[in-house]
Amino acid sequence: MQGVAVGIFVKHRRAKTEDKAPARVFHRHVWGDREAKYDWLMQKDLIGKTVGWSELNPHSPFYLYTPQDEDLTNEFERGLHTTRLFPINVLGFQTHRDNVAIADDETTLKEQVQTYLTTAVNDSNWKRFAHPISFRPFDIRYGYLDRNVIDRPRPELLQHVVNRENITLLLIRQMQDNMPYTHVLVSKHASIDRMFACSRGAATVFPLYLYPSADQLFNSNADWPRTNGRRPNLSKAFVAQMAGKLGLSFVSDGRGDLHHSFGPEDVFHYAYAIFLPQSHLSHALRRAAQN
Repeated sequence: MQGVAVGIFVKHRRAKTEDKAPARVFHRHVWGDREAKYDWLMQKDLIGKTVGWSELNPHSPFYLYTPQDEDLTNEFERGLHTTRLFPINVLGFQTHRDNVAIADDETTLKEQVQTYLTTAVNDSNWKRFAHPISFRPFDIRYGYLDRNVIDRPRPELLQHVVNRENITLLLIRQMQDNMPYTHVLVSKHASIDRMFACSRGAATVFPLYLYPSADQLFNSNADWPRTNGRRPNLSKAFVAQMAGKLGLSFVSDGRGDLHHSFGPEDVFHYAYAIFLPQSHLSHALRRAAQN
């Protein structure tokens, strides 16, 4: 059933020198069909004064206008946000014309792109923008990630994933409340935003490694040294915490031996394993959906 939110905002006139107290925010649910709701709205004029209203305390970072379970909020905030573990992350690419920019094979893709552009694509551009892409789970196709053809190719994917030795974690933040959270995938290719079978959310891509651009090659402010032309896309604070708890040293590329050391790929495997068991997610699922 589709829901509708009705907001009623009141602005009081005050002198510029007068202290302005924060606005008070009230919330309530009204259930029923459209006519019943219209009737209810016509009869009520005391917002926040009648039975059924809850006063809210919206706060940073989301300022949510719905009642929250603060106990769950506090528990949720004690965990590590995935966006903080993998600082560089981005939504999957969006073509807005899949029938042009995506095909089952490279020959068909080239025909589609050249028909759309009404000109031939030179070899240099084809090598730069035509690549295998993750279209759906376990469905690898060919895509053309040129801004002249698709709307949002995502520079982060072009720089760090396309034609690179990398792996990415794919997660979804928004989903239907009645579905178990099973929206976790791994890919070595650039991924489209609609990787998951969900009508609400889009896939966020978390690459494990970062490849510096030409102007970043001599950046001494990076958290990690470069090894094999790349560095891990991991929070240094989290890695230090994990190293302390495990009593292992961290190597900045590949895997450790798990006796004396661990590496970025061990952290990646650990994160992926944590997301899979339902027992780890059921208690925090409601709070995760709110965010």
